Amino acid sequence: MLLLGATGGTRTRTPSRTTDFKSGASTIPPPWRKRFELYALSRYCQGSGEKAKGTAQSGSRFHPSPALTCFVRLEARGELFIGANHLKSMKRALLGLLTLLISGVAETGAQVTTPLNVAAAAAYSFEQRGDAVLVIQRGEIVFEEYQNGFSASQPHLLASGTKSFSGALLVAAQADGLIASVDERVSDTILEWRGDPLKKEVTLRQLLSLTSGLASKSADGVPSYAAAVQLPIGGAARFAYGPAPFQVFGEVMRRKLQPSGETVTQYLNRRVLQPIGLRVGAWANAASGQPNLPSGAALTAREWVKFGQLLGQNGVWNNQSVLPSELLQSLFQGSKINPAYGLTFWLNAADVGAGRNADFSSGLAPAAPKDLLMAAGAGNQRLYIVPSLDLVIVRFGRNAPYSDAEFMARLLNR
Repeated sequence: MLLLGATGGTRTRTPSRTTDFKSGASTIPPPWRKRFELYALSRYCQGSGEKAKGTAQSGSRFHPSPALTCFVRLEARGELFIGANHLKSMKRALLGLLTLLISGVAETGAQVTTPLNVAAAAAYSFEQRGDAVLVIQRGEIVFEEYQNGFSASQPHLLASGTKSFSGALLVAAQADGLIASVDERVSDTILEWRGDPLKKEVTLRQLLSLTSGLASKSADGVPSYAAAVQLPIGGAARFAYGPAPFQVFGEVMRRKLQPSGETVTQYLNRRVLQPIGLRVGAWANAASGQPNLPSGAALTAREWVKFGQLLGQNGVWNNQSVLPSELLQSLFQGSKINPAYGLTFWLNAADVGAGRNADFSSGLAPAAPKDLLMAAGAGNQRLYIVPSLDLVIVRFGRNAPYSDAEFMARLLNR
């Protein structure tokens, strides 16, 4: 990718930069904080030379990628002006970049897919109190930016983004024969539920699709495993978003693992996290063996994105199956009560009014492919997975009027 200094009259002001030779990324060292403009190839980026402006923080990284067929012009001050004296050099740069693109596609046999306007999406994230945006496509980092004083080494609380690890636990337990199927009754393990005419019929599918009717939380917020089991179930099945069902599932797993002497924390590490090299920054109650499954994890962006890659790659990591693909697919099917929520994941389907977000009335992100999956947490923590685009995105942030639909529309130029 070409990184050019802005020109004002006869003066050129270009900040020094270093290169990360391992990743091929160019890093703009602090204290440089500049505005970027993407001049897009009409066919591959925004079309007709439209511009997208974003704000790049110190430490931002743009990574070369065949899919990102734009070049970045660094603006030192004010509004960028393209004069006639720049046109020849721009033309040469574009032709060179296009040649590299074509040769890269020819070498890999890959086809040009939906281009990404990462600068526009990152600018939107920044404006909405974002902390980080990390974009991986086809296994390569194409964009990484830490915003508003946040750094790459800081673990970020995922809040409810943690919930999706329960889905991975469910798949692993099925693969290992601990759980027969997603339609196994909870009362097969939580024996005290057999005495309640409503609880005894609840399946794991209903529990983790949040449609069991179980009270979503206790008066104290996130209940312990033991306290969650004691919560009542209402008469009518409905979508109820909250932490309690995940803690009940934690108790199911605790009892399933009891004969082996392994804790829920140890099983999660052995079966899901360690095989993909995912290092946890912190996890509430993990030391007790009963990790807070609905909201307790804190990870860096580069660690959380590994989980997204595992799911986007159908459970395969380094050519080894970690989670069976056919079992994973059950996590990505919505319920009749709420088509926009599968088993621990939000889906890009119309929410019939049972979900949390008004944007869902026409789908999570109408501009995105239908196979978009999302793990989401309070403060607008996001893990987006788009298998059809071989795309995984982590977005960290703080409370602000953030829109998934707007972020994805900007990213995909739609």
